[in-house]
Amino acid sequence: MLVSHRHAFIYTKTIKTAGTSVEAYFERFCLADPEQPISEVRDQYVSEAGIVGARSMAAQSGKYEWWNHMPAALIRQKLGGEMFGRYFKFCCIRNPFDRVLSAYFWYDDFGLVKLPKDLPARERLEAWIAEKGVPVDRNKYCIGGRYVMDDVVRHENLAADMERICGKLNLPWQPERLPRMKTGVRPAGTSAAEMFTAKARALVEQQFSLELDLFGYGFPAEAAAA
Repeated sequence: MLVSHRHAFIYTKTIKTAGTSVEAYFERFCLADPEQPISEVRDQYVSEAGIVGARSMAAQSGKYEWWNHMPAALIRQKLGGEMFGRYFKFCCIRNPFDRVLSAYFWYDDFGLVKLPKDLPARERLEAWIAEKGVPVDRNKYCIGGRYVMDDVVRHENLAADMERICGKLNLPWQPERLPRMKTGVRPAGTSAAEMFTAKARALVEQQFSLELDLFGYGFPAEAAAA
């Protein structure tokens, strides 16, 4: 998560939506020294210029006051309702089917999918979604069930949406400074159409019904690897 007091914006960070890359791009606008090196892992940062939440596997351990995947309600509580309401708020979103598939390969790469490796791929994905799946993190863009963002960066329209938001905030859009973090785990060419069983598809439609309706997503014929 990010807060920029200089540029009056708040960025809330969702899971498996290119959130770390987007966060890293906008991070420098929250720092007293905008040329500090950017890294995938970092401690929390707080200054008069802004706030950068801690990024690490232990970010949510309770050690930090500000961390990467903080819920919007907690950010509002800590900043105060006036500031939260006045600042421009945005986050990243992604087609839920694409997001679930990307998360599955990400968690499996870290050994967090506790299912037999010899299960057929479609059955293994279905079982993972039924047992655990990717967290439904709408608390990053909703408070009490109410949508509170001013804009979003869509994963499938990343560069154009970031350019538009930079324009709204009067910030420079420099695509060469956008890092690609946490990518390359999902096998290239793996599509939702080939991986989702009918049951897995129904589970995602049930779990992410709000997102499918709110953001206008549907089941993709193909899904870009990430």
